[in-house]
Amino acid sequence: SHGRRYERLGVARRRDLGVRPALRDEPLYHGLRRPRPRGAAYDRLVGEFLDAVARRFPRAVVQFEDFASVNALRLLAANRDRVCCFNDDIQGTGAVARAALLAGLRGTGRPLEGLRVVIAGAGSAGVGIAEAIPEADVRVVDDQGLLTEGRSDLTPVQRPLARREPAEPLAAVVRRTRPHALIGVTGSPGLFTREMLQSMEGPHPLVMPLSNPTQMAECTPSQALEWTGGLARVATGSPFPGVAQCNNVYVFPGLGLGVMLCDARRVTDGMLHAAAEALAALAPAERLLPPLGEIRAVSQAIALAVARQAVAEGVARIPPETDLEARRDEAVWEPAYVRYRPAI
Repeated sequence: SHGRRYERLGVARRRDLGVRPALRDEPLYHGLRRPRPRGAAYDRLVGEFLDAVARRFPRAVVQFEDFASVNALRLLAANRDRVCCFNDDIQGTGAVARAALLAGLRGTGRPLEGLRVVIAGAGSAGVGIAEAIPEADVRVVDDQGLLTEGRSDLTPVQRPLARREPAEPLAAVVRRTRPHALIGVTGSPGLFTREMLQSMEGPHPLVMPLSNPTQMAECTPSQALEWTGGLARVATGSPFPGVAQCNNVYVFPGLGLGVMLCDARRVTDGMLHAAAEALAALAPAERLLPPLGEIRAVSQAIALAVARQAVAEGVARIPPETDLEARRDEAVWEPAYVRYRPAI
């Protein structure tokens, strides 16, 4: 009877996995034994889930994490103005990359407006970064070349990024445009070459090989520095010693806290830009992002900036005169571990 009950509930049994007899009939996981929904049924399922969360937890913020690119961009576009939600892989990546670019421009006198940026990779991360820097002159390249108006294979979210230019491969795009910043989110190790980096505009080109894990990086920091004569400012997606890691963890904890502090109805582009600016302001000189060890203080600064921006935009459900700093300080806490037996 146990076996029939498990199969009816869609629960795997440990005996199926060769677990020792004493544990064989214990449930391992729950789920429905049916094909995964696709297409419109999948979208309806996500929509129903978001509606249920909004009804049961009206002050919650939903974070989309690790959705496939083919779904992530579409679902975000469909729901971001309907419920309070954000996609970390798209918007979190974009906000951290924007912060790194802002920090890299500090002291150069060059604004983000008109900055020439080439992004290698046209999935969730690449599109998210492009959308996070609308002031910049951005070109996005995938394995078929530059996204251009003449291509028929672009998705609805890629089409706004298409250029009226030749559909050249990455090397040709870099050589022709001489970008100030080169960003990689392709998972193609060694994609950035010496010729590409030496074609970039100086005096301090911004090189951001953001693919991870480490062995998938488009180039290493040492290569970027060697090929630019030590002039490049570098951020990576994987941890490399002495180099800023462009990691979404810089943004999403503070963004979530900021939304909760002001009881925001939704997450706006302005709130994401406020997070990026707060993060960039905390980066030390000659570094594109602050050390990850300072993430607690970074998150609190971002939370305050996000909440203030939400209030300014009128999407917060708290009175404008609320003391947000005091509200933040009351919300955060320090874990303390109690000793349950005396030290010997």
